[in-house]
Amino acid sequence: MVVSLVGLVAATLTAPTMRAVHAVGDCGAPFVACIQIVKLPVPTPSPSQVLIRVDASSINPSDVDTVEAGGCARGCGADVAGVVVACPSCKSLKVGDSVWGFAQPAYSDFALTTEEDLGLKPTSLRALDAGTIPEVGLTSLFSLKRTGSLPGTPLPAGTPWKNFSNLTVVVTAGSGGTGSVGIQMAKAWGAKAIATATTGVEGFAFVRSLGATYVTDYRKVRLQNGICALCPFAEYACCLHD
Repeated sequence: MVVSLVGLVAATLTAPTMRAVHAVGDCGAPFVACIQIVKLPVPTPSPSQVLIRVDASSINPSDVDTVEAGGCARGCGADVAGVVVACPSCKSLKVGDSVWGFAQPAYSDFALTTEEDLGLKPTSLRALDAGTIPEVGLTSLFSLKRTGSLPGTPLPAGTPWKNFSNLTVVVTAGSGGTGSVGIQMAKAWGAKAIATATTGVEGFAFVRSLGATYVTDYRKVRLQNGICALCPFAEYACCLHD
């Protein structure tokens, strides 16, 4: 381990440049002319920053919005999974730790972020998978947690549905990023049933493997129009995660 960490840091310190994704000028689909891979110096972290080697990231709708709004001139992306290579003032993390979280920008060989925006990556997750989870994971977490509390109040600890023993959660798009995480959270938090929409044989098999108990084909049936029909087995009104 010591040899590998020394090699990791040495390779970083001796690498004068890195690749990074930038947007140039007005940028819109199909993005071919305005998205470029540029060479930049490897950044040096300040005492309050963490430098990580980026192993994986992902593209979310918010990233596309940022590019189209002109916010990607200095770099793109937010989700990140990688390895800490420099951490001047870290209290919990150390060089060599595999981490996941957020860095802005993230689409580069190395990225600066803060210790507060990172966490230790679960050993059960590959970096390739971990790099797809931070934004959709937090979106699902806050969306579902908020169904158990009023706006402006603290989010509940544990399941947001402690007082509901027979609740159906409706996830509108179960095979997408946010939806697939939402199904798993709803199952872990004790939802009696989970209804969702997807399409195709693979889509149906995927969401059922995550815990969905009722699946409809959105190409044939609009899920929102049939929410009440989907919940005859629930004591209480459905909880909708859209």
